[in-house]
Amino acid sequence: MAAEANVIKKAQVAKVRELDFATLFGENVQNLIKMLGVTRKIPVTAGTALKKLTVTGTLGSGIVAEGDIIPLSQYATTYETVGEASLLKWRKATTAEAIIKGGYDQSVNETNKKLILDIQKGIRTAFVNSLATGSGTATGTGLQAALANAWGKLQVLFEDDDVQAVYFLNPMDVSAYLGSASITVQTAFGMSYVENFLGLGTVIMTGAIEQGTFYATAAENIVCYYINVNEANGLGDAFDFTTDAETGMIGVHEDGNYQRMQEETVAIAGVTFFAERDAGVIVGSIGSEILKPIGVSVMGGTSKVYGVDVSDIQSNVSLTGNKFAGKLKYLTGSNAITGAWGEGNFLAITFTADNWNAYDSVKVGLEPSRGSGLVELIGHLDDLDSVFKIGNDASQKFKIIASKAGKPKLTQVFDLSGLELEEAGEG
Repeated sequence: MAAEANVIKKAQVAKVRELDFATLFGENVQNLIKMLGVTRKIPVTAGTALKKLTVTGTLGSGIVAEGDIIPLSQYATTYETVGEASLLKWRKATTAEAIIKGGYDQSVNETNKKLILDIQKGIRTAFVNSLATGSGTATGTGLQAALANAWGKLQVLFEDDDVQAVYFLNPMDVSAYLGSASITVQTAFGMSYVENFLGLGTVIMTGAIEQGTFYATAAENIVCYYINVNEANGLGDAFDFTTDAETGMIGVHEDGNYQRMQEETVAIAGVTFFAERDAGVIVGSIGSEILKPIGVSVMGGTSKVYGVDVSDIQSNVSLTGNKFAGKLKYLTGSNAITGAWGEGNFLAITFTADNWNAYDSVKVGLEPSRGSGLVELIGHLDDLDSVFKIGNDASQKFKIIASKAGKPKLTQVFDLSGLELEEAGEG
């Protein structure tokens, strides 16, 4: 008996899945184009040479005597072939056993989604890697200074254009700068980006770039070449691919291979992004912004701290490198120190810095502590002579943690194992 009219058949469902696949990819590529600010999408045929532009020449001096012929400035435009447009092909097969075990949605549909992600990754990685051939350079101490330097150079390189700068950075470089700052992060084509970052342009974050390095160019310098699968010569006569309706950038076909009892997905695409002018690409580096260590010194025996003679607190205490040595007396009696922390052994030290404004926070103290944890120095700079109650825990360290927005955190650790702790009644 023949199938009922209008019954939904497997082939029709496959077509819907293929269309979803192709449409999702097409939308993702369009989002990438929008993120990059690309204005030139150029359809090409397979085998078309892809070329980068180079302009060379010399400007005349401009100093011309009255009545003399003005000399010509000589320029030449050359193109360097960097490859040719070609269709890339991918195939994924899911066995009948895998479908039975995991179900169709998990074993076929979900792996198709992963296939899209991996195809996208290949396209964006190839693009980012191509930027490494840029001939411009920029550097700066810290992210903001480095990007500002690159921005300035792009203004010169593209001085006749309304430059829309695009930067490519490792996510760790951005996170180290921002700290807890609130920003709006968007995602396109598997990459996160921030628009109008520091007022300098769009910053795109990708792990394909080594930390400390960045690329910058003008959106106007980025070209997207693609092969329209719908219009590829004779392809549609031999193969049945479903494509996204708008661009035809990808073709997808699903079919069952009965000889091997497996469901197969085949995808083809020819999408290439690159910067047309290498001279218009900045390869930058981010110099480290290192906070200067906080100065630590032992208080002398003739000094007083919180009204107590330091000679009553410690004897022959010294600091060599990051290790304290000497004797801490057992402090008793009624005074400001024992009144606040009780009797015990105390280390009397003071702190210095070339410029306290260079820090947002400087926390000092013992780890492990007796419950107080590290205490903040900033805000208490009128009282930098300090005492710290030392326990007999051999693992105890003295620690300083300094921080400033946009700079790596500085941690200083001091060894207390060289200190001798006097016991109660010993003195």
